[in-house]
Order: sequence, then structure tokens, then C-alpha cells
Amino acid sequence: MTDPKWVFSRIQFDLASAIKTNNGQLHIDDALIIAGTPCVLVDFANVSDIELKYIARAMRHFFKRNPRYTRFTKEAVSEGLRLNWLPNLEDEEKFAMLADFKMTPGVDADGYVIYDEEIVNRLTIKDHPDNERYGSENYTRVNLNGTMKRLRNSPTSQKFYSVVNDDGYITANINITVDEWYSIIQDASPLIKEYLACYIQIPDLIASPKEVEEMFGLMADCINARNTALGRRAQRMLDIEVYDNEDKDKRRYWSTAMLKGREENNLFHWIMRPELIEAAKRLAKEENWNLPQKKQK
Repeated sequence: MTDPKWVFSRIQFDLASAIKTNNGQLHIDDALIIAGTPCVLVDFANVSDIELKYIARAMRHFFKRNPRYTRFTKEAVSEGLRLNWLPNLEDEEKFAMLADFKMTPGVDADGYVIYDEEIVNRLTIKDHPDNERYGSENYTRVNLNGTMKRLRNSPTSQKFYSVVNDDGYITANINITVDEWYSIIQDASPLIKEYLACYIQIPDLIASPKEVEEMFGLMADCINARNTALGRRAQRMLDIEVYDNEDKDKRRYWSTAMLKGREENNLFHWIMRPELIEAAKRLAKEENWNLPQKKQK
């Protein structure tokens, strides 16, 4: 592992090179992968947040939950970030991610990086000294859904529509038993089980992804992605479809695992289905899950 100052220097050299190679047209998605890849070299265990740029703080969370990346080659790290990390970022997060660097202060309306031409020219006079080694393994994508089998077989899929109740909660009247949830999560991806291992420790079952991130360190965008994956898995195995009540052509996956949810104080709080939590607790005990520890405030 290496000092963050060296890594930040390398990020800027790599970004400047990519900007010049692409004649000044570097899309934010490509820029984030270029900038995020060297962050695997940071010695996060011995570096405080205050010493990290915004992108490295995001990478700290990601690499902590995905330690296998430390074994990957440079190309494999880049590929993994593009497939596992980038799709979970909101546009506002993307646009702010490189703002710590003077060379890349913003993003234009088309999603291309705004850059300081003088700094780019200065950094591309010579190559950055690349004397750091990455791991030796290639990236293999994790199947977020896990193995899958049918639990119900219907002539046509049963359709449900989400509604907003009198308390302002979004809900869908889906009947999934404890045993069905057990079968759904039993062969699911370890990533889904990791997300459930957080929620089974929340006494009232209600919390926003951001609050869960603060409690257990699992990033909110990862929680959202895994909740959606679990909903997609459940709907396929049960041969059901859930749609938005206002847009009846829009599928809803995230509301499958939650009983109800609503926005409160700019955070979306949801209550997990009690049958799912009961099934997860049973499976956690049988498989002896390594439950994440709550952070001390």
C-alpha cells in the first residue's frame, strides 16, 4: 500500500493523460473509473478521512466491503469498478466526485469533465512514474441474484400495484410467507445476505439506507442495489410482477422486500417485511452469519 499523496498525484496524471488522449472529451463515467482505480493502493487502515479526497473516501467504503479488489490487476480493478461501483452512483455524486481536484472542477451539461487546460498541459509533459504493483487476479463478476429456482408456477404472472396509504407510505399488498422468503434468500448472493444481516439488527425494522450506512458502514447505494436485486429475485421465483400505481408500465423491485416506505427529512425510510426478517434471522442462525458490528457514536 502507498501514501495517499502519491496516489492523488497519480490520479491527476492519469486523468490529464486521458483528457489529452480524448481531445478534451472525457466523460465523467470514464474519468471516475480512471480516478478510482489507483485508490486501491491507499493504505486506508492508517489514513484518516481528513487526509483523503472525496473520491478516496468513497473508495474507502467500497474497498472495505470488497477486499478482494486488493488482489486484482489494474485492469481488473477498473473493470470491477465500472460494473459494481459506477452503476450505484447518482448523477450528483458523480459530478461532485472529482471537484476536490483543481484540474477537474466540474462537469458540463453533456456529462463531460470540465478541466483546466494549463494544468493538463503541465501534467502531460512527462509520464507519471508507475512503480506500484497491483494484484495478479482477474476480475470475476459476482452474481448479485445467486442461484434461482421457481417457487410458484402460474399460467400468467400475478400482478400487483403499489399504492400510497393514508399515512403517506408506499406499499404493495404482496403475500409472501416466511418459508417462501427463506427459500428466496437461502441461495441468494452473499451480498444480499450481507445487507440483510444489517437490517435484522434494527429493532423496529425501519431505517433509511443512509442511516444503515452510518450504523454498519455498508454504503447506502449498495443497500439500494441489493434491495432491488432481492426484489427482482423474489418476483422471478414467485412469478409475480409489481408495478408503480401511477405509471402502470413501470416495474417496481425495491418495494418487494419492504412492507412500506416514505420520505422523511429528505431520507427514504422503509420498513422491512416481517416475514423476510423472520426468515433471515432463521437462516443467519443456521449458517452462522458474521453479523456486522454497529459503529460507536
